[in-house]
This record gives sequence, structure tokens and C-alpha cells, in this order.
Amino acid sequence: MPSFLKSLLFFFLLTLLSQVGGILYLLHKPLSRSIKRRLGHGWRGSLVRATSFVLVLSFASITVVPLLARPFSRVPLPLSANSEVPIAPARWFTVLANQHYVSPELRAAVIEIARQTARTYPGTELRYLDANFPFLTGFPLLLRRLNWRSADVTFDESANRWLLEAITADDRIGKVFVEPHLKRRIGQSGNDKIRFHGCAAVRHDDHIHVQL
Repeated sequence: MPSFLKSLLFFFLLTLLSQVGGILYLLHKPLSRSIKRRLGHGWRGSLVRATSFVLVLSFASITVVPLLARPFSRVPLPLSANSEVPIAPARWFTVLANQHYVSPELRAAVIEIARQTARTYPGTELRYLDANFPFLTGFPLLLRRLNWRSADVTFDESANRWLLEAITADDRIGKVFVEPHLKRRIGQSGNDKIRFHGCAAVRHDDHIHVQL
């Protein structure tokens, strides 16, 4: 594949995955060319170029992008859990792909729910999946196509019943999506905030979808 087409492909792919990855890829090109001149086209040079790009993407995602996202009323969810804020990403790809952004109001609601959960179930930390990108509304979020499931999960009916009741009791939360059979199973059939997202959406039987 010609170099120009390869660069174009990487630009669009990284933009789709992380919204800012394409721009960072272009900014990283001079450093990539410098590494290629020094180390050549072999596996060592390729590894160093890939590693340096991941470092640039990580640095920008953690330090620069959150500042630029503020005018768009988007803030990142917590990157690590502690006793004060017991919530963290389920996987770091979500952070590197800049898919952990929400409105300030939703962030505050989720953190408060996590604190309630930790008080009720000591030692419990909530884990979040993809949320939203830092910029623009309606930008396609492909992680739902790439989402993988863990087979090592046990469904706790009483804990999930409590969690859904805590979520829906928060006036800031407008809608919660889970699969209909789980809504019935945990005795929430009469809870109007809990809804079915539809057959065309990603399944909500291994996570809870929350929105304002």
C-alpha cells in the first residue's frame, strides 16, 4: 500500500477510535520519521515508533484533552479508584480512546452513587465502560462494536437490585437501560426509569447504561 494511503487509513482509523488520535498521529509523524532514520524499517524501529506514539497519545489523553474538553461541558470520569472516589475504568483502552467523558452533572451523580455503593458494600468499587468523547455531539462511538465480555462474572441479584434502586433514586438520572429479563428478575418491573434500549443497540445484560 502506498505510504500516503497508509497514513490516510491510520488517520481515519485513529480518529474514529479516539476522536483526537488522527491529529496526534500527524503531529507524531516528524518524530516517527526521525526514529525510522535512526533505527531503520525493521521490527526494532517499528516497535519504538509504536511505543512513542502510545506515549504521546497517553500523555495527551490524560493531561491535554481534559483541559480542551472543558468548553464543551465534558469532563473525564476518574482514572483510578480510591476510598474517596471508588470508581475506575474497567479497562485502560477506554481512557486511551478518550471514551470516558461525560457532563459534569453526570460525573457528580455517578461518583455519589459509587460512594453510596461503597458504604453499603464495603470494599466495592464500580467500574465503567465507554461513555462519550470529549468533543462534538453525535460522533460515532465504535467501542460498542468492539466491546468484549468477561465470562468470569457472577450476577448478584440483591446487590444489583440495590444498585439500580440507588441509581434511579437519584433525581439527576433520567434513564437507565438493562435487558427486560433482568428488570423482571430483580423485581423492578414497575420502575419507569429502567427501560429497554431496543434490539439494535448493544445488549445491557452485563452492564448498566445510565444517562441524564
